[in-house]
Amino acid sequence: MRYIKGLALLTLLLTLFGCARFDYVEKRRGYKHLMRPFVRVRIMETSKLNLRCTGPYDLMCVTAEGESTDYRSNSAIAVSIIDGKIDLEEGNGIPLEKSLVRVVAIPRDENDHLKLNGKRFRGIADLIIENDSIAVINAIYTEDYLKGVLPPEIGHHGKPEFEALKAQAVASRTYAFSRFRMNPEKPYDMVNDVADQIYTGMQVEDRWINKAIEATRGEVLLSNGELITAYYHSTCGGATDNIEDIWKKQPRSYLKAMPDDGYCKWSKFYSWSYTWSRAKLEKSISRYLRDRGRLEGQDIRIEDIVVIER
Repeated sequence: MRYIKGLALLTLLLTLFGCARFDYVEKRRGYKHLMRPFVRVRIMETSKLNLRCTGPYDLMCVTAEGESTDYRSNSAIAVSIIDGKIDLEEGNGIPLEKSLVRVVAIPRDENDHLKLNGKRFRGIADLIIENDSIAVINAIYTEDYLKGVLPPEIGHHGKPEFEALKAQAVASRTYAFSRFRMNPEKPYDMVNDVADQIYTGMQVEDRWINKAIEATRGEVLLSNGELITAYYHSTCGGATDNIEDIWKKQPRSYLKAMPDDGYCKWSKFYSWSYTWSRAKLEKSISRYLRDRGRLEGQDIRIEDIVVIER
């Protein structure tokens, strides 16, 4: 990230993104409770969910016909998917609602938080049906989201690494903001794995990381006045590559091949080796050639391998 020249401090009301996204989201009941800007993260797909809160919470239930019923609860709710719809039971097994398409859980007090299958999350939980499963979406204030992103992405560190933590906070915030407008038709902006950023909720929060997030509040990376796509990695192996050489994406002035000057040598992943059996390597090369129409019939046989170029 040291080659990126544009660093800007944006207010967290972010007129940068326009109002269209928020107008759409505000129509989804429950989101009006959130501080802006917020991010919507799909945190799991499951057939069963244990939902509880550290204090009283509101439960909004919506049927396929658009009818809704609201509850206020202090106890756990068992959520399951039956015949493609969401069913709710109280903790004692008494049915509460059936054949729902959406359920939103909202803590009544900002100091309380939800527990989803035992894991703690800030913000609200929006449960919808996706891929014949319950998709659990955590809608959360962006600065709180980062508290659950940085520990699994950069690890737990202290004062000596504080500037690195701040840099990671800026990169992760930039990436999150850049996802706001990517898929407006989807009910979430990101997922909580390496397809976007690892996000694990409250249980990983760290004092020094939270300080770094606060110290960089609102800071993002820009190129020519636009948010960059802030890709980052744990270990570079000595250099970066042009983005167009790695993925089917357009060239970017800030994602160019650069030597890393040994900054990654500390990582246990910097030097590595991988061993193939002869048979496995023959099958792999044969599959590659066959997919490209350069091989017919049986697999190739390797007689010798010479490294021509690195």
